This record gives sequence, C-alpha cells and structure tokens, in this order.
Amino acid sequence: MEFAATQLYIATGDNSYLTSATKFASSYINDFDGTNPMNLYDIGGLAHFELARLLKSRESTNFELGPNDLIANLKAGLDQAVSVGNRNPFYFGISYSDEDDNVPECIGLAIMAGFYRILTGSSAYEDFRSRQYSWVLGANAWGSSFILGAVTDFNSGVFAHCPQHQVANLAGSLDGKIPILLGAVVDGPSDTSNFSDLGIPDGANTCPKDGVDTFKEFTHTHARYMDDVRAWPSVEPADDYTVISVLLFAQLYSGV
Repeated sequence: MEFAATQLYIATGDNSYLTSATKFASSYINDFDGTNPMNLYDIGGLAHFELARLLKSRESTNFELGPNDLIANLKAGLDQAVSVGNRNPFYFGISYSDEDDNVPECIGLAIMAGFYRILTGSSAYEDFRSRQYSWVLGANAWGSSFILGAVTDFNSGVFAHCPQHQVANLAGSLDGKIPILLGAVVDGPSDTSNFSDLGIPDGANTCPKDGVDTFKEFTHTHARYMDDVRAWPSVEPADDYTVISVLLFAQLYSGV
C-alpha cells in the first residue's frame, strides 16, 4: 500500500496520496522491525526507497514520518543480515533454516544495500552487498551460480542444467549448452526437509540423465541444493525471482 500510494502521488501530484503513503509506511514500520529482506512477498524496501526519495526532496515535514525513519528501517534490515552473514564462511545474510526463497531474498538484500547507498551516500554496506550477489553468482558452498548462464565460461562455469520448467526441459538442452533458459533465477539451496517425496513431472525428460546428485556431498543439516528436474525446491525458476535480479543488475550497471 505504501508503494502504491507513492506511485499514485508520482503519477498525479495529489498530496493526499503522499500523506497516505507515509501513513502506510508508519504502519509497516510499527508491524515489522525491518529484518525481512526485500522479496517477492514483501517489497517494503522498494517502497521505502521511493518514498524516502520524495520526502527528501520536499521541505514540508507535516507527514506521519520522514525520510530518516524510512532509512533507519532499511538499515535495521541490513544490520540484521550482516549479523547473520558474519556467522557463516560465505557471509550469506539469511539463515538457511528460516527461509525457502533464499536466492531472491539474497538478491533483495543486495538491492536494499544499493538503496541505502543512494539515499545516504554511505558505502557502509558495499562489502556486504558484493558478498550477497557474489553468493548468488557462485561464491557459495555449492560453487554454483543460481542464475542460468550467469557464468564467465559456459564450458567450466557451474549453473543449473535441469530446471523444473516445461519449455527448458522439453525443448532446451539438458547439459548447460545452448539453448537454455538464459537469465532465469532458480530457488537455490533450501531446507533439507523440502526434498522429501520428490517426483518427476509428467512427461518430463529425466535430468540429469544418470540421476546422480553431484552436489550431495555439500548437503548439510539445514540446507540442500540439487540440480535435478525433480527438485522444485532448488531449480524451479520463476518470473518473480528473475525480475528482482533485473533491478540488481540495473543498479550495478548504473554504477550504484
């Protein structure tokens, strides 16, 4: 609601929408402590960023809250993620056992750090930010990029070859060579409990052909990654996962 009201203000210039946006933002901050990463279910980070930019450009302070309140909520989320990241060797800012959509949420953390830099001019979270998108692109316990084809070398780079996607499975390659679902973002590692009773979708090609789980040795108590068409918890791509990566790469391309 905060994001919608902000966009309506941008579109119409009607101050009532801006007032509503600050009220929705205040309610969000009162209900959430900011520790949720920006993700497909919660775009609070994006809403805060858009609203804070507007409020910083206005002289009036007659609103429910100000830009500093929004920035503080972003910071709270980043501080929580930094604390989590400091407890694992890859500085991954999310607890494996708490979340299922680890890859899009990790991308969301990197985007939030970019928002913080734009709003404050501070590079305090730049190291953390680079570690998050590096984790997505392969600097993780499985050594795999979780964006299909996002590797420096197709011959040696590691990414999912067996996405649970009808077109990719039936019309694409099953060995990582072109054609692939280039740029698709998959779930990545998930809680090990999600991998019980997996079955191949009706009519799908077996992938990998030998059925071997090449990442099995890296499975641990709370997280597993499996490149297998049966493994929807790991290799099911989604539009809402992929679209958030576009925002991240747009930030990086623009020098943010």
